[in-house]
Amino acid sequence: MRNHRVVVLSQGPDLALFCHPGVLTRLALWLVDALRDRVTGTAIGTKSKKKGLPLVVACLNEATEQYVIVGVMAALNYGQVMKKFVFFCLSE
Repeated sequence: MRNHRVVVLSQGPDLALFCHPGVLTRLALWLVDALRDRVTGTAIGTKSKKKGLPLVVACLNEATEQYVIVGVMAALNYGQVMKKFVFFCLSE
């Protein structure tokens, strides 16, 4: 778990709302901005330069019992979030 950050949504009253990939992506982007102020960058590998860690957000779709997963590549500065998203659906 040193190479990425993971958020798993598995219960709550608005869980069905976050099962849509677009909404889950916006949540991931918001979390990247919110965590940027609170969590410092991490040195990855042998390079001494600090980098932002990728953020993986998963939400359980209770109707199908599958997880919708979104990955966002974070950056240390505002506005440098890479617009590459990965969507998966995994069975529980």
